[in-house]
Order: sequence, then C-alpha cells, then structure tokens
Amino acid sequence: MKADENQKRDFVALAVHKLKTPISSIKLSLEMLLEGDFGELSLEERKVIERIHQRNEVLIYLVNDLLNLAQIGNKYPLSLVPVNFKRLVKLVINTDEEEMQKKAISIRFEDKAVISDVIADKEKMFLAVQNIFDNAVKYSNVGGEIIVVLESDTESIRLKIQDFGIGIIDSDKEKLFTEFFRGKNAKEAQLMGSGLGLFIAKDIIEKHGGRIWFESKEGRGTTFFVVIPINGELRQK
Repeated sequence: MKADENQKRDFVALAVHKLKTPISSIKLSLEMLLEGDFGELSLEERKVIERIHQRNEVLIYLVNDLLNLAQIGNKYPLSLVPVNFKRLVKLVINTDEEEMQKKAISIRFEDKAVISDVIADKEKMFLAVQNIFDNAVKYSNVGGEIIVVLESDTESIRLKIQDFGIGIIDSDKEKLFTEFFRGKNAKEAQLMGSGLGLFIAKDIIEKHGGRIWFESKEGRGTTFFVVIPINGELRQK
C-alpha cells in the first residue's frame, strides 16, 4: 500500500515537472506583452492579457505546491545545519514585500529572541515559514497589518505571525492542516491557493520536533504559533 502511494507521488512529481517549463514560458511571454515589448496594447487587449496572466499565476502556484507535496509525501531527509532564524524570517518577509505593497499592508516585526540560531534544514524551514506568512498576506484586508514576533528560551525559539484579515470559520478549524483543504471564505477571498501550504508547513515543523497551532475568529484575523527546538531534536515520521 505504501509503495503504491509512493508511486502515485512520483508520478505526480514527474507530471508537474513537465508542466513547470511551459507555464513558466507562458508567464515570461505574457509579461513581455504587458511591458510593451511587442508594441502598445489597447485597454481591452491589456485586460484580456492580465486575466490570462492571473490564471497562469494560479497554475504556477499550484505546480509549486504539488512539487513540494511530492517531496513531503516521502520520508525525506533533513539537512541539518545551524540556521539564524531571525534572518530566515526577515528573508521570508522581504520575499512578500511586493505583494504587501500592492495591498498596502504594513508589517511590524518584534524581535525579542535572545537566541537566534537553531539546528534545522534551512531550505525546508524557509518553505514552512513562507507558507504561513503567505497566508497572512493573502487573507489580510487591503491596508491591514501583520505582526511578527520572535521569542526564545534556552530550549526553543517561538514565532508568532498575526494578521487581522478574514479569519477562519469555526467549522473549518479542525480541517485547516488537512491536505488540499481550503475554507469557504478563503476561496471567496483569494483565487490563488491549493490547500497544501499549511499541510506542508505542519509536516516540516513536526519533522523538526516542533509544534504549530493557531487562534482565529472569523472576520477578525488569525494568529499562527510555531515552536522549534533549538538543539535540532527530531521526531521523524
């Protein structure tokens, strides 16, 4: 049964890899058109191309999540090294800077951590934090605020990411970390999404021996909490 599951995941990974190149090429071509590389566009032409570009971005988002899922589905090894968690979080925030500017979202970063270094897989931990922070950006209201707080003690480093956006419906809360799940209000608020980001983040964090949970009220925002052990003790599945 496990072998069948791995074969399915390998097939998905292969199929998605084949899709990635053409949709990336489409993205580049559309951006060249929008930037006027082939001449000025009429207002109607620009609207049509922008709609195609938006749909293509959704495909790229889904492809990236499926690639991550294919890797997460197998018992992947962690390449553990000392990681400056404060720098990692700042890099995640900077990665989303353009999207935050589009929505006029302000960011408040409170660094209260005495210890910043943890033993972790830098690439996978970046992905986990990015998936959580991306959600805060996606589901924040225009002109909203995101608060990021970093704390530590001798055993762990703690991250809090708080937004004041759409929140999570009570009936959806127990399914939030489920593979491919998206809440009803999330679908209505944001076209782009696969329902894999938080599933992947939870898997990575727990493989580092950490914990993730959240508090949320519909219409008032969501706060995610992450605790990562500093010494890199793992609870591999």
